[in-house]
Amino acid sequence: MKGNQFSLDNFKIEGVAIKPVAVQPKKIKGRFLKGPIPMNWLNKAMQLKGKGIHVALLLWQESGYRKSRTVSFSMQRVERLGFSRWTARRALNSLQEAGLVRVEGDPGKLKRVEILDLD
Repeated sequence: MKGNQFSLDNFKIEGVAIKPVAVQPKKIKGRFLKGPIPMNWLNKAMQLKGKGIHVALLLWQESGYRKSRTVSFSMQRVERLGFSRWTARRALNSLQEAGLVRVEGDPGKLKRVEILDLD
């Protein structure tokens, strides 16, 4: 080896093939947030007032579990997290007004929310 140069060729053994080993990621216990989440989308959600970013992260979490950009959104779930369904509804509306999501559903029913791509 010359100077600080490092080469794997210096460690080869004649007649022995070295194969890369695939490392399995550890199973995550409990709930998690799955990405990737586009930073421009996230930055826009962070600029919203109130609980917009909180609801945005819940939507992305559900999207990761379902492997779909369209998810069902439960107002009861946000109540278990410590804020009211009215606060969540306002946050969902602000996400929609910002062009981040499309919300469908009748009042009192489970909402269908599609996470939109930003142009």
